[in-house]
Order: sequence, then structure tokens, then C-alpha cells
Amino acid sequence: MGHLLRVYGLVLGIASLTGTLAQVCTSSSRSYHISSQDQLDVLAQNCTVIDSPFYVQSNYMGSSFVLHNVTNISQSLNFEWSDTSPRSPLSIEFPDLIRAKSIFLSHVSSLTKLSLPKLEYTDYFSMSGPWEMPDLEFPSLRNTSAIRLQGNISRVSFPALKTVHGDLLIDNAIDPFMRMKPNTTTVDLSLPVLEKAYNIEVRGKVANMSAPELTAVNSPKADLGKLTLDLQGDAKALSLPKLSSVGGMIDISGNLSSLSLPSLRTLPPYFTIWPRAPLDIELPVESGERIEIGGAVKSVSLPNLRNFTHIDVGSTTGINCDSLIRDLKENVTAAGGDEDGRMICHSAAGVLRALGAQAVLAIAVVITWVEFF
Repeated sequence: MGHLLRVYGLVLGIASLTGTLAQVCTSSSRSYHISSQDQLDVLAQNCTVIDSPFYVQSNYMGSSFVLHNVTNISQSLNFEWSDTSPRSPLSIEFPDLIRAKSIFLSHVSSLTKLSLPKLEYTDYFSMSGPWEMPDLEFPSLRNTSAIRLQGNISRVSFPALKTVHGDLLIDNAIDPFMRMKPNTTTVDLSLPVLEKAYNIEVRGKVANMSAPELTAVNSPKADLGKLTLDLQGDAKALSLPKLSSVGGMIDISGNLSSLSLPSLRTLPPYFTIWPRAPLDIELPVESGERIEIGGAVKSVSLPNLRNFTHIDVGSTTGINCDSLIRDLKENVTAAGGDEDGRMICHSAAGVLRALGAQAVLAIAVVITWVEFF
């Protein structure tokens, strides 16, 4: 295996977590191409740091993949399977890995276990595929620049993750390989200590989403930072008790039994809520710009709202538009004055009261429209 790697006789210091001398390995061919556990064992005997791109090939032999002793992979780590590849490993384990530049897994179709118990940082982690993924747990991951998980996901846990300096994407609604196969799993997403992210996007069948410490979804660039939640499946309560700042956009849709954003006082430039299950909405916000609320909304209460540029409320299940507009008109000082401030409310239930049931049946779809300028 001498051709596989070249070990630098370079002692970087004592690795505090392993008690061994750090040895940096680089491939003589500029990258590692791994096809067997034997090759991994050679690396484990000689290396604690791998400083070359690392590719696990589609012809990898064996049901398991275990890389011991390596604590740092400073280049990209790639699993290269495809539809035509032989059976991929049942388990992938990095028992000692603490840092990795990036990790990409795609089409690992038979995977039942992914273990990264000590991983504290990776710049980018991506995993996608149309198969049913194993439970994904990252017990030590504290911060990252991006995480993208797409496929049939059932459980994702980040008990130590505090900061995402980029995108956090969890999507079990879309087949990433465009086969039009419906994803059938329901994801349980736990983010117990997450405080900040640049962008958060969660889509698909969600049993539970917990982020009790999330305070900000912001990017260093002005007016950026997006929170996008499309929560399908059974109706569930959504509570983000400490969220107080979102830079660019909030877009929440799906089957919600309740919505709680008690710390949010200033809305981002674009704010949209579109429930698919009947929902009463009450928000403590004091100012906003473009506010759009639609779908199966039963009632809207914005008692503290004083400034805005545009509000559009529409209901497929019924809402008292007259009362809503009256309350907004009494409380709000629209940004730029009345000429720029605009309130619109439309409700199918209002048509029932105005025209009667026979007229509604004849017309099929009618909307009562109330505007205030």
C-alpha cells in the first residue's frame, strides 16, 4: 500500500483528544481513491490528518466502512455512488473524526448507519438520495457553514449545533433526483441549542420541529436571511419562542395547529403565512413592510402593529374583514402615510353572508374584497 499514501514526517504536536502524535498524510497522486477496508486500515495506522481530497469509489467492496484514528480531513470527502453502482456499504463510521472540510454523500442507497460521534466542525455537509435514510445524529457538531439533507429523512438531531454560517436545509418533500417518487417518511427535527443561522429551510412531512433557542436568521449582507418552513403532514404546533430577528424573509406554510412567535417585534421586508389547516393567528409584531396572510386562516390579530407598507389578508375558510380593517385602521400609522399604506382583506365566508348560499353555488368562486387607502 506504499503507493496509497505518503506520510509526512511532520509532528504537529500532541493531539489532546487522542494522545497521539499528529501525522499529516497526503496522496502521491494528489487524491485518495478508496475501494476497500484494507486501504482504510493502512490510513488509520499511519495518519491522524488527511490533507488530500478523499474519494470513496463506487466499486467499494464490503458492507462496512470504518476509518479509525483520523481526526481531521482538511480536503473534501466524497462518496461516489450512483444508480448503476454495486451495493454501497450498510454502515459508514468515522469514530475519531473531529474536523472535515466538506462531506458529500449521494446515492448511498443501502446505508443503515452513519456515525460521526466526535465531529465538531465541517464547512459543508450534504446528503441526498431517494432512499430511506437512517436516523441522522450529530452529537458533537457545534458550527458549520452549510448543511443540506434531501431525501426520505425520518430523524435528524443536532444537540450541540449553535451556529450555521450559511444554509440549513432539511427537505424530505422533494425527490432530489427527479424521479417523481413521493417521499413517505415523516421527519423529527431537533435543534435544541441552535441560536443563529443565515438561512433556514425545512420542507416536507414534519412530525416535530424544535428550535427553542433560535434568536436570529440573518446574513452579514443587508436584508438577507430567510426562514422558509413548509410543514406538511399532520397539523402541529410551531413555536419559536426566542426568535427576534430575521433579515430578509419569513415564509411559513403547511398544516399548523398553532403558531407562536412571542419575541418577534420587527418583521423582515417580506412576511408570508399560508396555513393549510384552519389557524388563528395572533402576533405581537410592532412594525413590518409587506405582510401577506392567506390560506385557511380563521382570524388575524395584530394588536401592537403600528407601521407597515402593505397588508394583504385572504381566507379560504372565513374571516371578518370589516373588523380586521377597522382594528388596523385604528392602530396603524402606515409607513409613508395613508397614501402609501394599504390594507386588503378578502374572505370567501363574507360572500356567504353577502350573497347567500344559492348565489355562491351558482358562481362557484366569489370573494368579498375590502380595501382601505
